[in-house]
Amino acid sequence: MDNAENMVLDNVHQDKEAIASSFGKAADTYDKHAAFQRGVGHRLLEKLPSDLTNKRVLDLGCGTGYFSQLLLERGASVVCADLSQGMLDKARERCGDHNVRYVVADAESLPFEDASFDYVFS
Repeated sequence: MDNAENMVLDNVHQDKEAIASSFGKAADTYDKHAAFQRGVGHRLLEKLPSDLTNKRVLDLGCGTGYFSQLLLERGASVVCADLSQGMLDKARERCGDHNVRYVVADAESLPFEDASFDYVFS
């Protein structure tokens, strides 16, 4: 890899850190301003079965865990993944620790084995 490629990768990494930090700072008020995201998410949720008992679901970019909670209510075992620890902290406050796991993760390099989930919600 040459210097130019290394510089681009360094910038991407710094950008992701800045994004994670920004979302972490906004975690307390995020839900108040996420009307569009919530609308899209509800449309996506309609595509999933209403009974997710014994299904593993990755909530990729889970944010504050709003949809993670709804997935749990459908019986799913949920892995909440987000770039921001602050968002995961909010998700944990909302969803607790029963039948759910929290992972700081980048969607471009997930720390899961292939075929680990029945569904990915994002």
